Amino acid sequence: MKNKAGIRNKILINTTVNALTIAIGLMAVMIFFMRSLTSTILLETLQPMAKSASQSVESNLHMMADRIFLIGDNAAFADPSVSKEDKQALLNKAKSGIEFVWLALYLPDGTLYTGSTDSPQSIASRPHFSTLQQTANLVIDDTQVTDNGLEIVIGAPISDEDGIVYYLLGSYKYDVLNDVLSNINVGKTGTAFIINQDGRLMAHHDAERVINGESITSHFGDSSEIQHMITQMAQGKTGVLETGGISDKRYFSYSPVRGTHWSLAITAPQSDFMAATNNAIVTSLIITLFLLGFASLMMLRLSKKIQMPLGRVTNRITTLAEGDLHSSIEVEKTNDETETLSQALANTVQSINSYTSELSRVLAELSQSNLDVSVNGTFKGDFVVMKNSLNQIIDFLNQIMHAIQQAVVEVSTTSRMVWENALQVEASSSGQADSISRLYNETQIIGENVDEVDKHTSSMLQFMDRAISSMSDGKEHMANMLDAMNKISVNSEEIKKINMFLEDIASQTNILALNASIEAARAGEAGKGFAVVAREIGDLAAKSGNSSRQTSQIIENSKYAILDGSRCAEQTAASINEIADVSMKISKIAEQLTDAVMTEKKSLENITQQIGEINLLAKNNLDSSRQSAEASQTLTEQSETLQKMAERFRLKQ
Repeated sequence: MKNKAGIRNKILINTTVNALTIAIGLMAVMIFFMRSLTSTILLETLQPMAKSASQSVESNLHMMADRIFLIGDNAAFADPSVSKEDKQALLNKAKSGIEFVWLALYLPDGTLYTGSTDSPQSIASRPHFSTLQQTANLVIDDTQVTDNGLEIVIGAPISDEDGIVYYLLGSYKYDVLNDVLSNINVGKTGTAFIINQDGRLMAHHDAERVINGESITSHFGDSSEIQHMITQMAQGKTGVLETGGISDKRYFSYSPVRGTHWSLAITAPQSDFMAATNNAIVTSLIITLFLLGFASLMMLRLSKKIQMPLGRVTNRITTLAEGDLHSSIEVEKTNDETETLSQALANTVQSINSYTSELSRVLAELSQSNLDVSVNGTFKGDFVVMKNSLNQIIDFLNQIMHAIQQAVVEVSTTSRMVWENALQVEASSSGQADSISRLYNETQIIGENVDEVDKHTSSMLQFMDRAISSMSDGKEHMANMLDAMNKISVNSEEIKKINMFLEDIASQTNILALNASIEAARAGEAGKGFAVVAREIGDLAAKSGNSSRQTSQIIENSKYAILDGSRCAEQTAASINEIADVSMKISKIAEQLTDAVMTEKKSLENITQQIGEINLLAKNNLDSSRQSAEASQTLTEQSETLQKMAERFRLKQ
């Protein structure tokens, strides 16, 4: 029921939304164009109306100006021979014929010469007086507030051949402007007004606004559009203005009053002219709502006609989705798509029922391990694919089961052979692991012996280094000793030379002593003491000679001894050199032996490591072979189980 109500609600909601959208769109377009049309009509109407009103004001002002000119054209006012009383009489006569508030003559300095009782005593301070002096022509002053109310002063100069004699000024009642503005009616609240260059009101329907000196901004606001309009009006331009929003839109049309500094404007709010439009909008809205209600009733009636047969078809589709394939279906006699839908649903249920019955039969046989079966009957559409696919699946299962049955026998035979081979591999791996373990232990012992040899060769190399160092010191000492003995031999030669020199001295001294003795003998008694001295000297010389000869003999003997010692030292040095050479050769051999031992040690370490890895691999192989044996035994048992399961299926021949 929820679905039925949902379809009906959707129809109603969609229809209502579409109708409302169309109605609202049409009304929005109508309102927009009606407002635009109203704005266009008002702007086109207000512009000529403002021009016409300003021309009416101009006509009234020109008429008043003509009266001033007419009065001023009287030559009596410029004639000095005419008395002041006569001129006053002329003014009184002119005032009685025209609606003046007051009429007077003023001297060129602005003081009153003669005039009505209400005439100001001086006009020198008034702005229009300076304008009169500058232009020497007709001047219309701004609206003035006096005790008599609002007045409009118009002045003109009276001249003679020498220049300006008097200024003629007349004050008109405000009614001349008010009459023109009162005749302008624009809508219910529309109005017309006149402003000067400063934006101050010169004329308005409400005279109190003029009396209070209000400006246009005090009534219509100080927006940029209003300020722009005041600027345009002060410059004497003609134009229209549209201000405000949709709810407070207002139109202005302005035109200058020629011959013055004034500008006339007419304004009206849009709401005054939208009454007919609003009535049309409300009427259209009411009609639209009525039509929407009528359309909703018609759609509700139509939706009920669609809902009932469609609901019955939907309920049957729901039961079909829940698995009911046997319930009958009543064909709806609506002569539309609903009847076609119900007929198609009945045909669909009948076809599906026949298809599912055949498929259920085949699947039931398959569930009983019977693969000697196939899907029969006529299928249509996508069900043909289901039929062919299921038959292909059955054929494929038959092929697979045939292959499985054949493969199970082969797998069972092969797994048993693998199991027996795995047992043999396990036994071989166990023996191999034991042999490699013993080999690994032997390499450990060899490694320890090589370490001992390495230690001994290292010690021998250290001892040889010490011996070579000692041999080097001995060679150095022998060289020093040979140098010292060579020096002694050289020094003995020098001493020998000195002894020979001393022997010569002793020989000469002995000869001199002998000569002295001979001379002393010749001298007699006087030479006895000298003879004794000469003998002593001779004895000393003889002794010195003997000592020198003995010393030379000793030195000669020492020389022979030194030569023998030098020969022995040289032989000892040669022996030490030979020993040093042999020690160097032994040291090199020890170093080579150490390098060889180190190389052998590294090789042995590598061999030991590789044997250890082989030992680990052998253990892993042993474990793997045991696992393979267990797995092959399990595979044999599973292949036998699989063979029993495959024999349960009944296959096609």
